[in-house]
Amino acid sequence: TAEVRVNVEYASNSGMPNAFTPNGDGLNDVFKVQNIRFDKMTEFRVFNRWGKQVFYTTVPTEGWDGNINGEPAATDVYYYSVKLVLPGGIQKNFKGDVTLIR
Repeated sequence: TAEVRVNVEYASNSGMPNAFTPNGDGLNDVFKVQNIRFDKMTEFRVFNRWGKQVFYTTVPTEGWDGNINGEPAATDVYYYSVKLVLPGGIQKNFKGDVTLIR
């Protein structure tokens, strides 16, 4: 007999795209958390270059559609902050930027 202990770490940042194209073609139309296994989303915010919040949710299946107050947002770089609870109760914050391409 043998005993092996395996520790799984969920520390990947690969779940946040760095660009999206909300043009209605069904590909990359929504900016959202992808490819990260997590138990709970406590916060997902998107800000413009001046720090004004343009999107907020705590619903894991929702994402930013590239609109601000119902109007298409300009092609630009936006900044995000995501707070997740990973398996095992580990809290992880993701911050970065995303380019909106029209």
